[in-house]
Amino acid sequence: MAELCNNKKIWDNLRDYIPFPYTEENAVEFIKHCQKESPQQTFAIEFNGEFAGSIGLVKQTDVYRLSAEIGYWLGEPFWGQGIATGAVKLIAEYGFSQLGLIRIYSGVFDFNKASQRVLEKAGFTLECIVEKAVIKNENVCDEYRYGLVNKNLKTIPMKTFKKTILPILLATTWISVSEFLRNEFLLKHFWTSHYENMGLVFPSEPINGAMWGVWSLCFAIAIFVISKKFSLLQTTLLSWFVGFVLMWISSGNMGVLPFGLLVYAIPLSFLEAFLASYIVNKLG
Repeated sequence: MAELCNNKKIWDNLRDYIPFPYTEENAVEFIKHCQKESPQQTFAIEFNGEFAGSIGLVKQTDVYRLSAEIGYWLGEPFWGQGIATGAVKLIAEYGFSQLGLIRIYSGVFDFNKASQRVLEKAGFTLECIVEKAVIKNENVCDEYRYGLVNKNLKTIPMKTFKKTILPILLATTWISVSEFLRNEFLLKHFWTSHYENMGLVFPSEPINGAMWGVWSLCFAIAIFVISKKFSLLQTTLLSWFVGFVLMWISSGNMGVLPFGLLVYAIPLSFLEAFLASYIVNKLG
């Protein structure tokens, strides 16, 4: 990477924050930065098993959060073979389908005709020319603004539903059914007897059912969030600990937990957390 990027011809078409000369230390630092991305937005360009360059998307923020700027460079030995055009097409599709972007754009120096042709061949449209917007190598030049809009905008809500809402709803349904069966048919007598011994009245079914319904939704959302950062097993363990173990500890300290039910509750709650995590992991 350092060998390819340490090229004045390449650097002349890049922004000044990219160092030149480009050293191995610069390359290692860049790779470490990319490894921290979640979701991944920067990729290597590979050609015939060789590293050929780098390409990435920079997601914008605030009202521009559904847009991203594309940036890329290609080692000189790989120029003129259509590699950059193919890479741009691939990452644009990735941005639209996986990152939920609506618009991808790029600013190109007016003298960088090769990059302009790459974008045009990849389907980008020249949107405007911003006069005297850039200074590079102490020369002031125009910036050519190219953009590409997702032509399948109508599919975005459905993809969002399938990747976010659907797994949460299915996980919520499974958790609710699991809680109902476990607490109504297996563990209810533990609760009612314990409450009677304390001189308390166990909550009525409508109140109890509504409470567990809300809890099931919150638990499913928590699992969905956790699953974005951890593996299936890690998600299961973390969600089980947060959803059940902490609840048992707090209710036990308050004296309202019938400890006898834990013999059944521990394995069944772990199974509940695992299957909910599995649903979210597979669909989300």
